[in-house]
Amino acid sequence: MISENNLTEKLFDKKSICILSIIGIFALSIRLVYAPFNLPITLDGLLYFFYASDLSILGHFPHGYNFPNNAWPTFLSIFFYIIPSDNVLDYMATQRMLSIIISTITIFPVYLLCRRFIGKFYSIIGASLFVLDPRLIINSILGITEASYLLLGIISLFFFLSKNMKIIYLSFGTVALFALVRYEGILIIIPFSIMFFIRFKGKKNIPKYFLALGVFVLVLLPMTAIRIDTTGSDGFLSHVSAGAVAHSNISQYPTNGNNDLYYLDVTITTITNLIKFGGWVTIPTFIVFVIIAFVVIISQRKYQNIDHKKLTIILYTLFMLIPALYAFSREFHETRYLYILFPVFTLLTFYAILFFEKKIQKRALLFVIIIIGIIISSIGYLEIKGLDVNESQEQYQLAKIIAEKSNGINQYSGIEYIKITHITNNDFPILKENIIESPNIMYDNKSKSLEEFIETGRKKQLTHIVIEKESSNQPEFISKLFIKYKEIPYLTVELDSKELGFSKELKLLKINYEVFDSNQKAFQ
Repeated sequence: MISENNLTEKLFDKKSICILSIIGIFALSIRLVYAPFNLPITLDGLLYFFYASDLSILGHFPHGYNFPNNAWPTFLSIFFYIIPSDNVLDYMATQRMLSIIISTITIFPVYLLCRRFIGKFYSIIGASLFVLDPRLIINSILGITEASYLLLGIISLFFFLSKNMKIIYLSFGTVALFALVRYEGILIIIPFSIMFFIRFKGKKNIPKYFLALGVFVLVLLPMTAIRIDTTGSDGFLSHVSAGAVAHSNISQYPTNGNNDLYYLDVTITTITNLIKFGGWVTIPTFIVFVIIAFVVIISQRKYQNIDHKKLTIILYTLFMLIPALYAFSREFHETRYLYILFPVFTLLTFYAILFFEKKIQKRALLFVIIIIGIIISSIGYLEIKGLDVNESQEQYQLAKIIAEKSNGINQYSGIEYIKITHITNNDFPILKENIIESPNIMYDNKSKSLEEFIETGRKKQLTHIVIEKESSNQPEFISKLFIKYKEIPYLTVELDSKELGFSKELKLLKINYEVFDSNQKAFQ
């Protein structure tokens, strides 16, 4: 372990900063290469985009949004306000770019966090593993919250592990910002509180804790008050209680009201998903290092020497796993719920690197081998699993044509682009409430036949059916239409993607309800 004074002296080590900067520039370059700046932001990122845009236009916090994580779009709104453009893609490119920059500069606090535990050489490798991880690279180009969430979480840990009480107070303020970016971040206040009393025993330190807690509350309160004013909820207790209600309501669960069977099934599902996604999220960057680290820790009984720093990381891991456990219990199959554990994976690499160092006694050679291995595995993963920009561009272009021709459509694989076609057809900046959203999207998982689907769709303003040659999202009776649509008199083709030169095979079929009704009467 390095001392606090030694850490301070080495904090601005020129050689370390130079190496980290070079790796950071390379990591930034990879992100810029894979970032689809010519494509609009979709899904969660679009929600943050709307909030930031409305805030920059209005000059005050907008109403009509019920999501709690508004710190990131609030930060975005500052940049949206000064952008001299009426092109919506320029704003979205800014959102991506800010996320990319934040994700890249996280290399420095990761390095500093590692320096609380290990030497310079190992810390540089750990920080490199983090910033070059392909999952974090992909996530950073989406323009969502994880980049800033990770940055603030890591800074909070670094500050809290200080011996300087003033910096520990600062860590509680950073935790508040951390929680404002994603509401589940508020959980970290529990391990910090526990560790505060473990580290600083005695009655004389109780006022210091309440002072630290006061800093936390003072940073948290203004935005909490704004949330209550604009959404009617604080974004913390309201969402925690909503999650508890979701699990307590088993009336629609197929167990005939058997609570024990319900909770047993949920437990099995949660554990299964945690093991599956916990292993998957370490691929390709951390998998080898984490496995070797656990073998070393167990075989050499490293767990017997746990100081307050290690205990802090252990408690941090346990509490930050809670949101992932909740998500996996609800069958939310996303690895990003585990990204907050990446700083822990980074610290575990220390044990694996020590193992490799015994095999390869030349540090410079070991460093080069690991960095090259990281780069190759990361780029390989991005090429295989990363965003297919050409396919996404086709989906976007097709979505614009579909939106122009239809008033109501069914769900299909490019539906996320349908949701933003009405945005790009308007001059920006414009308030979300002033945007006319069209076409209407019909979500129906209950219909068992085409006739039942269309009859249900009539009530939901369904005018067209989108069919794809290859899609796992559409029911079988919709997929079969790709070949059999000519046999159905009330469906006519208004768009055939192949005729327009797209590689994506998709057709847009218009529903003639008069013919449909006549056809139904003929069979009655």
